[in-house]
Amino acid sequence: MRKLLFLSLTMMCLSMNAQYDPRMVPNWCGDESPNEAMVSQISLDMKARNAKRQVLPVKKLLLGDASYWTNGFFLFYTFYNSQDNSIDVQPEGGPAPEKWVDPIKPLEYKAGKVQKEGDRNSHYNVERLGNYVMLVERNTQDQPVSAYYYVSEPDRNHNAWVLWVQKVFAGNYSTPKGDHAVFGPKLPHYSGESWQTDPGIWETFCLDDDASSLIMLYGNQRVSRGDPSHPNYHANIPGGGGAGAIMGPMAWKLTPTTGGLHVDVVRDEPHVDHMPKVENNSELVLEQSAYKDIPGKWAFASVIPLTHQILSVFPKEVLTLMRGEIYARHGDTFRDAATQRYFDAQPWYKKGKGSIVLTDIERFNYALIKQIEMSK
Repeated sequence: MRKLLFLSLTMMCLSMNAQYDPRMVPNWCGDESPNEAMVSQISLDMKARNAKRQVLPVKKLLLGDASYWTNGFFLFYTFYNSQDNSIDVQPEGGPAPEKWVDPIKPLEYKAGKVQKEGDRNSHYNVERLGNYVMLVERNTQDQPVSAYYYVSEPDRNHNAWVLWVQKVFAGNYSTPKGDHAVFGPKLPHYSGESWQTDPGIWETFCLDDDASSLIMLYGNQRVSRGDPSHPNYHANIPGGGGAGAIMGPMAWKLTPTTGGLHVDVVRDEPHVDHMPKVENNSELVLEQSAYKDIPGKWAFASVIPLTHQILSVFPKEVLTLMRGEIYARHGDTFRDAATQRYFDAQPWYKKGKGSIVLTDIERFNYALIKQIEMSK
């Protein structure tokens, strides 16, 4: 059943347009449902968010057989060549466009350090941050420049690594008509008279051509009404079947905003009833993140370490507020008047009086966000 679902979603992405990456994957994890996997992962992340950063030996994960890493969207493997101390890096599944994959450059191991070939301005650490083992590129000031999650063999086999991106965008969003679109597990959702669960769990996604927005498949197994104006109404359903045929999910292009997400509908069968109704060029407003005990719109930045590729889909103005929000959660104040006004308007914000102490995950994310923000 899972293989059939994956095949149908992959074929939909291919038929959508050749420009979209066909290596989109579903989000199950072992024998758990997506909801169960998300709930357990988020709970574990919340418990480990105050853990201290650890720098781990590179020998086990980089100086041996193939190990797997992801920037949050795509999977890579590294393989050590002991003859010349080089570490080869390849995208899993074969070559892919650089603008999508953002490959780790070829690495070398010299004098106990992992560096890019011919580059002495940065080095790579294997680090543990909360529940995550990361391959982190750091510059000469020891600030993070790029980061990749380590992916264990079981996770790779079950495609569970896509949960990292899902956890960043999981939440309860309100639609322009006041309904709710839920991305993620067991959150308050649309409560119409006959609708108790929302079909909008993240099913699969990729990056767009410019690697600047997400393409997401939303709402699988919707029922088509058919085209009432067609003379052969009961049979004229795209893909065959007749009125009442089960249709696949619609494709959304999602762009993060300061309030939530902007939705452009990339592909949809026009005679399907949606619940909730989300039209092209809609704004979804974030009402509650999946980390309900952490205040703010970008609560994930205080819970899980991020990667440069995940952050790259956020516009610069969002990154600025995301970075400030890390300190605002601790009650810090801001010299920039516009930033201070923004946080003064947030109902959860309270100015603190003591010194500000960030967690190691918050320090890591703050520095990485700043690097990506400056590059835009």
